[in-house]
Amino acid sequence: RWVDSPEFEEDWGVFNIKDFFHDFWMGCARNPRVFHFLGYPLDLKFFFEARPGLILWILINWSNVAAMYYGCSVEKGAVTCEAEGLVSRVPWAILIITSAHTYYIFDYFWNEPAILSTTDIRHEPFGFMLAWGDFGFLPWMYTNSFTLYLANVRPRYEGHIALDIACVCL
Repeated sequence: RWVDSPEFEEDWGVFNIKDFFHDFWMGCARNPRVFHFLGYPLDLKFFFEARPGLILWILINWSNVAAMYYGCSVEKGAVTCEAEGLVSRVPWAILIITSAHTYYIFDYFWNEPAILSTTDIRHEPFGFMLAWGDFGFLPWMYTNSFTLYLANVRPRYEGHIALDIACVCL
């Protein structure tokens, strides 16, 4: 079908029981919407594309920074934190990565209308794979692979901090 035809955006797809696993995983509706009775339906794919995942990504990253600031640790299932926070407990690498992630996510929200022209929104059906990738994989993978890894390794910079930050910003 032609992507600019009027019915393209309203394509709900056809669920087929013979293709249950494929339709569940890949999805069959291109733009599923709910709450039509409110007058402004919620597009599930547009919502799940980034909002919960990216917001959770920022919250987890800055929660990791706060936990390092207060020296929190888990021992025998109990979380213990120091009463006073120290900036020296937070490595520069964590601050640089978390700031870069925060900038990336704020830039996304600033330019959010541009997502409407991407392949994810225009052509892919909304299924479990897309929902899990956006809500489950995105925030947990990036926080675990960067901030939690750096929190456990605790790299120490011996070089010039200003030069390192300038190189990252370029």
